[in-house]
Amino acid sequence: MDMQKEGHHSVSLWVVAFALTAGLQIFRGSLGDTVIFTLGTAIIVAAGFVPESWDLRTTRKISNLQLSLVFVFVGILLVLFPKHSLETTVLLLLVLPAAILLAWGTHRGPKKPPTQRVKRARLLWVSWAVLTCIWEFSANILGQLHNTHTGFPTISILIVPLLDSILGQAGFVAVWVLVGLSLIRIGRRP
Repeated sequence: MDMQKEGHHSVSLWVVAFALTAGLQIFRGSLGDTVIFTLGTAIIVAAGFVPESWDLRTTRKISNLQLSLVFVFVGILLVLFPKHSLETTVLLLLVLPAAILLAWGTHRGPKKPPTQRVKRARLLWVSWAVLTCIWEFSANILGQLHNTHTGFPTISILIVPLLDSILGQAGFVAVWVLVGLSLIRIGRRP
């Protein structure tokens, strides 16, 4: 996904995606989401200019078991805390630095060429992400222009009724935690 060539800093597709999403949040008037995606854009841009000597060797400092226990603990708290509450915001802000440190270290530099399986997986993920973004952007913009959320529902509008029960919220958090943990574990492989 990175269009960066050796010795040359070009624009990362992740920067473009986060910046566009930040712009959408400004358009829809969501201050919290604007802050999140603007900070995300800034972190990704900054990552391109951090010397490799600053990388943290996080894969050696934290075992998969420790990582799993933290994810389970955070997941339980997310189920117990009310959605969109101060407690949830504080919890996620406390977890953010650790997540950045886990993602930051040992992932840069030359890598082996990807296998066909990895190329297919990347294509699948990129296709899913692009289709989801097109849906979300289109539905959100059309909903804002027509002053209706139900006429052009976003994915979040469609799943909110499922999350209103404790069972639905627990199921969503469990899937969110498992996907996040799986992605971090895959990223930690040498």
